[in-house]
Amino acid sequence: RAFLSRYDSKVIHEFINSDEVKNAEGEDAVLLHRYKVEYKNQGFDLPEKKYLELNANWMKRLVQAQRDYRFKVATATQRFRHVIRDPVVVREFPVDLLRAMSADSSQPSRGPWSVTLHPYMYRKFLEYCP
Repeated sequence: RAFLSRYDSKVIHEFINSDEVKNAEGEDAVLLHRYKVEYKNQGFDLPEKKYLELNANWMKRLVQAQRDYRFKVATATQRFRHVIRDPVVVREFPVDLLRAMSADSSQPSRGPWSVTLHPYMYRKFLEYCP
């Protein structure tokens, strides 16, 4: 949302396409090119009717699709669980990780162990995974 509001000014769009900035060099030219591309992607180079159609219809659909995607990824991340029953796989894991993964945290050396996508757990798991 903040990214889209950054490229939302007709005045800035007209300025970066004006003759005053044509002779920019180096890093300034790179930034101006980036801004021009973003403004073009936002539809500022389109005729007024097409610009309004883009912002009224398609951007709402895009935002809804992004929201649905983020929800599905978050749900799948929360639901993911992999169970390890073989003690050979986890024999070199530190005790704190085994305690977090084990079904019974009072006996971390006994399985089964569950790996989830919780940041602490999966990072440590990937660190020590054989």
